[in-house]
Amino acid sequence: MNPDLLIDIQTWHDADEHQKIIDALSALPGSELNYELTCLLARAYNNRGENGDYKQAVSLLLSVADEGIPDPLWHYRLGYAYYFLNREYDARREFEFALRFQPGDEDCLTLIRSCNQALSLPLTLRPFSKRVQKFWKFFLLIEQELRALLDQEADSSTPFAALIIDTVLDGVNCEAIKHGERYELILKPEEHSCLTLPCLALRDAAPPEACVHWTFTVSGYENQKPEPVFRQSTGEEEALTSFRSDIRTGSFLVPELSDEYEAGEQDIAEQYYQHGITACFLCYPVRGKSRAEQEALSDTLITRILGAAGDTAVLIGSAFGTEYDYIDLLVYDLRPFLDSIAAQEQDLPIELLFFQVFRPDIGPIPLKSNQLQEGTVLTRQTEEMLRLLFQNSRLFDALELIRAFIDEGTQAGAFTEEEAYHDLRIALYVAYANNNIDDYEHYISTEKWLRRVEDQAAGCGVWYYRYACALIYLSRLEEALEYSEKGIREEAD
Repeated sequence: MNPDLLIDIQTWHDADEHQKIIDALSALPGSELNYELTCLLARAYNNRGENGDYKQAVSLLLSVADEGIPDPLWHYRLGYAYYFLNREYDARREFEFALRFQPGDEDCLTLIRSCNQALSLPLTLRPFSKRVQKFWKFFLLIEQELRALLDQEADSSTPFAALIIDTVLDGVNCEAIKHGERYELILKPEEHSCLTLPCLALRDAAPPEACVHWTFTVSGYENQKPEPVFRQSTGEEEALTSFRSDIRTGSFLVPELSDEYEAGEQDIAEQYYQHGITACFLCYPVRGKSRAEQEALSDTLITRILGAAGDTAVLIGSAFGTEYDYIDLLVYDLRPFLDSIAAQEQDLPIELLFFQVFRPDIGPIPLKSNQLQEGTVLTRQTEEMLRLLFQNSRLFDALELIRAFIDEGTQAGAFTEEEAYHDLRIALYVAYANNNIDDYEHYISTEKWLRRVEDQAAGCGVWYYRYACALIYLSRLEEALEYSEKGIREEAD
C-alpha cells in the first residue's frame, strides 16, 4: 500500500474533501483496493452523503464483511450508512455490535437512542399515504403509454407496470391486461402476504380520472376484504410480563404480526416500516372490568379513534386481556393519526392510553395527557410504563425512561431538577433497577439516589432495604446492618 496515499486520504478527510478520496480510491485497480482502503472509500461516501452514497457505502462494506465482522469501526460505518437509509433496525444492530467492542462509546449510544426513537415513533419516515399519492400522480402521467403497449399486445407491458408498482409496494407482483375497451391492473400479493392490506389501500385510493379507462383489482380480493382469524388462549392465566402476554381472546387480520411480537421478532413490522407503514397497537388497562364491559369499551374506542383517523389508519385486530385490551392498527400516516387522538383525548372514556409499535424491544408511548399525582412528580402513565418494564426485566430501559422523563419534564417547566432528584418514588424506582442490574457502578448510583431522599425515609421500609442492599455490595457492612435494623423498626412487615 502506498503510504503517501494514506496521508493524502487523512488530509482530505480532515478538510472534508471527500470527493477527492472517492476519486483517488475509485481509480485504483480492484486488486489494490484492500480491506482498509475499501472501508476508507465507504467512509468517504458516508461523509459526502449525496444521493446514492449510503447505498454505495453499504455495498462496499458488505463486500469485505468477512474481514469486517471483528472490527468495531466496520460495524459503526455500516450502521451509519443504514441509519441514513432509514434502516434504523439494521443500523441499531450494527451500533450494538460496535458497542460490544467499545463499551460506553458515546457516539454509538447516541445513535442507538436515535434509532430507538425513530422506531418507537416513526414520524420522520415518508408515510405510505404520501407514497400512494405520488404513485397515482405518476400513473396518470404514464397510463396512456401503458395502454398503447397493451393495444399492441406488447410483452413489455406487464414488466413496465411492475416497475410502476415497485415505486410504492416493493416486491408485489402485478399484471396489466386489456378487456375489450377497458384495461385492468391486477396487484398480486403472495398468499398470506402482509402487504395485502396496503395493496387494497392503494387500489381504493385510485383517483376518478385513473378509473376512466382502468379497473384496479387485488388478486383474490376483488369484492371482499380479508377475513379475520379468531384466537382464544387455552392456557392458565399468568402474571403480565409484557404487553400482549395477557391476551385471552382476539381477532386478527394479520395474525403473523402478533405471533412475531410475542416471539420477540419484528421482521413483518420492519417490512411495513420500509413501506412507510407503522404497524402498532393501542392498549389501555381494564383491570376489574367484566368481559361485557371490555367489549363495550373496545367498540366505543374503535368507533371514535378510527372514525377520527379517516384513511390514515386501518383496523387489523382487537384483543382482550386480563389486564389490558388492545386495538391493532396499520397506520398509513402517523402524524395526523396521532393528532386525531390528541384532539379527542379528553373525551375518550379511559384514563390511560398507550401507543406501541410491534417491536418487542421498543417501549410504549403514553398518548393521554400526563396525570399528576400527589407526593411525586411522576405521572400515572410513567409509573405504569415502569411497572411493565420491571415485569419484563427491562432494567436499563426503565432507567432510560426515568432519565428521559426528568429531562423532558424539566425542559417543559413541569418541575425542577432539584424536585426530581429529591422525589422519593423516583429514587426507589432507580434503586430497584440499579440493585437488580447488580454491578458496582449501579450500587454506587443507588447509594447516591437514596441518600438524597433519606429525609423522607421515615415509615418506608423499602427505602431502608434497598439502601442496605447497596451498602452491602459496597462493602460498607456496619452501615448496612445499622440501616437494616432501622428498616425493621420503621416497617416491621
